[in-house]
Amino acid sequence: MYGAVTEIFVRSLSEAVEKTRATEYRLLHVPNNLHGNTSRHIRSKLLEFYLEDENHYKNFLVVCGRDCTVAVMETEVDFSVAGLSFTVGREAVIDYVSTPLNYDFKDVVYRKIGSDEGKWRLLLDVYHPLVLGLGLATYIIVSVMLFGFLTAPSFGDITNRAARSLLVESFWYMLGAIFHKGGSHLPVSFSARILVAAWWLFTIILASVYSANLIAVFAVPKTAKPFTSLKELLQNTDYKWGLIGGGSTEQFISTSTDPDIQAFWQNLVKFNQTDSSVLSGDAYLHFERVMKGRYAVLYGHERLSKEVACNVEYLGEKLTVYSKGLAVPEGSPLKEDLDEIMLNLQENGILRMLDKKWLLNDWQCEVDARTNVTVTLIDIQSIFFVLFIGLGGALLSLMLECLARRAQMLLCSKTLNSNIEI
Repeated sequence: MYGAVTEIFVRSLSEAVEKTRATEYRLLHVPNNLHGNTSRHIRSKLLEFYLEDENHYKNFLVVCGRDCTVAVMETEVDFSVAGLSFTVGREAVIDYVSTPLNYDFKDVVYRKIGSDEGKWRLLLDVYHPLVLGLGLATYIIVSVMLFGFLTAPSFGDITNRAARSLLVESFWYMLGAIFHKGGSHLPVSFSARILVAAWWLFTIILASVYSANLIAVFAVPKTAKPFTSLKELLQNTDYKWGLIGGGSTEQFISTSTDPDIQAFWQNLVKFNQTDSSVLSGDAYLHFERVMKGRYAVLYGHERLSKEVACNVEYLGEKLTVYSKGLAVPEGSPLKEDLDEIMLNLQENGILRMLDKKWLLNDWQCEVDARTNVTVTLIDIQSIFFVLFIGLGGALLSLMLECLARRAQMLLCSKTLNSNIEI
């Protein structure tokens, strides 16, 4: 996958084959950054080896990246051991061995957010932003309602104070209730007291939930994630993403009819207009950017270095499912034997064992399983219902008080008129 790792792999493979002494061969390593006609380059190199070697070895071990695999198959090789995904286009020019080496799916890989990142907003992250916004709006509305109740004509014994003073006191009273302090005195009217009682019940529950979750955050630290689904990734303007270009994955993503995958590809094309590295065929370059943060790459579950594997995580979206296997030229006599061998390896569980040993990430990373869930509006919707019921009761009580006050004034007016007539 990485440039340095590829060189080490080539040298190790060469030494391993040479130690077996099973056959004489020449090693040809085709670099990934080769430009021009890859097939022609391979043929010329093989001819060059043949002419310069007095023994005229006819066996060659060709090692190359994903971009030159088909080119190698065009040079009349016996078979290919490579990361060849099963595709219709490749099936037209080569024959796959029936039993795949492994099955996998492409997923979005991004760097884990460190446990120390975002701690400055720890007190705000206890509640979902919607809950915080709605709570602030509710505080303003209830404070204004209390001011309206205090200045209502239904109780004039306290309206001799300035309106500005009552407005300030209303806001301070409701703020004090949030911190369980309250105000200097209770309102006189019954409607205002219902309003205050509903607000007190609301704030007590809200504060209790906040305190409990804040304790949980310190006892069980939260692992933050920049996004939890492909839709959230598409809406995240802070992140760019890419994929390993030049392979079957790019072809599938670019031709998919799934709306989310189409949006993923369209954004990728937009990124590519100013940053061509998002479609680079060099996986090392992609993961180098992933480790720097705010970048994601579409990748399978192939083995990564421990440093990388323990610092990245998968989104959990199966954007494309695929299988990889061996391939031989069309009409090769080796296919029948290889089909039988691979089928036996699968039935005996050897392929699965090799897949786990060599292809999958199996690093034992230090994982902090302590997580907590942000309190959302759905979790505490019942306390808002209680508050709204209290507000409704307070408004109804205010209306009754106003009607009663008006009826009392009308009654007094009639009594006074009657006494005057008499």
